[in-house]
Amino acid sequence: MAMNLLPFNPQSPTAALTVIATSASVKVPTTNSSPNLVSLRIVNDGTNFVYVNFGASGVTAAIPASGATTTGLMLLPNSVTYVMVQSGYSEDNPDNTSAVYVAAIAGATGNTIYITVGESGMGG
Repeated sequence: MAMNLLPFNPQSPTAALTVIATSASVKVPTTNSSPNLVSLRIVNDGTNFVYVNFGASGVTAAIPASGATTTGLMLLPNSVTYVMVQSGYSEDNPDNTSAVYVAAIAGATGNTIYITVGESGMGG
């Protein structure tokens, strides 16, 4: 049986985050259709590299110093990136009413990132 790559299917409103030279974050509501992993489509609308990180409330993003490492990932200018991240789902919270937070930082102002929760993956 051949496997097919399924397209991204938006499941929630899009969240916007203005990216500045200090870390800021936005709460992205999750759905209970995929309680353990959440697919995110992130659009970097701007001409700067943006560093993002994912987690719970209080998560931060950092620009790594030369030769250093950091968690998260770098978004290219004017790009679209798809990632899967761990959701806030737990057995104590089966309705999955918690959220994923996305933090972002850039070396300069002038960028906005747009984050949409959705579904994507493989199908038969």
